[in-house]
Amino acid sequence: MSITEGLIPFRGGNVWYRRVRPAGTERQLPLIIVHGGPGVPHDYLEPLEAFATDRQVIFYDQIGCGRSPAPSEWNTSAYTVELYIEELETVRRSLALDRVHLLGQSWGAFLCLEYVLRYQAEGHVVSMVLHSGAASAAQWAVEAARLRAQLPAEVQESLRREEEAGTTSSPAYQQAMEFFYKRHVCRTVPWPECLGRATASISLPVYMTMWGPSEFSVTGTLATWTVEGRLHEITVPCLIISGEHDEATPAISETLNRGIAHSRMAILAGCSHESHLEDWPAYRDTVTEFLLGAAPS
Repeated sequence: MSITEGLIPFRGGNVWYRRVRPAGTERQLPLIIVHGGPGVPHDYLEPLEAFATDRQVIFYDQIGCGRSPAPSEWNTSAYTVELYIEELETVRRSLALDRVHLLGQSWGAFLCLEYVLRYQAEGHVVSMVLHSGAASAAQWAVEAARLRAQLPAEVQESLRREEEAGTTSSPAYQQAMEFFYKRHVCRTVPWPECLGRATASISLPVYMTMWGPSEFSVTGTLATWTVEGRLHEITVPCLIISGEHDEATPAISETLNRGIAHSRMAILAGCSHESHLEDWPAYRDTVTEFLLGAAPS
């Protein structure tokens, strides 16, 4: 196994990447992993390195978070969907990856959808795995509100009280959010170390700019984001995978599945947003089967 880490120059800064290659000549096309957040570094997706049995697996931290700090002269207006589409294309080109599979998780799935809509005609993307993604921020917000209404009354009241006071960074609000996280983000107890490490390192400037103060408040630049009306334009095979209890609910996954012509959907029982950490065997087998079917060796 060959593991290379490096920096790719990008817009006055550098994008950190990790490239994992099996010994000898790979028999399968490379897999680029696109993390979520926005602003949560790739660490929580480290278990996906196990896909590097007969193919390259490439991780990177999106600029502005993790090992890819933004240039000091940037302000938050730099964090746009367009920035991250360009960054993903820069990573692909810089690593000389001609034909690839993409796997985007959460916000990373949003980004993969945008990237494929921009670049699929060039033929570089062979398939796409949308892990707990969505076609629009509006549907995400509707489903988040529905899940919130199912929380215990005292948790809902704590969320409401702190939001009205503008104190969403308070310990009380974070404690209430933790209840939601343990139900709909990761149901593994305790949380895996890689997830704890990633969430502790979230870039608040990126998250707050693009999303908002919490999972329930989509007030950032993604508030009006949607590709739902363009899903029919996607021609590459897609796997839509999420968890039974996911904040990216089965209804959200069904919107993607219904809109993309060459897609299949897998809802993993007992899992939530981090299904790769909750039921790795089911996740691994589902993704592996899809990748092999999309581009047989």
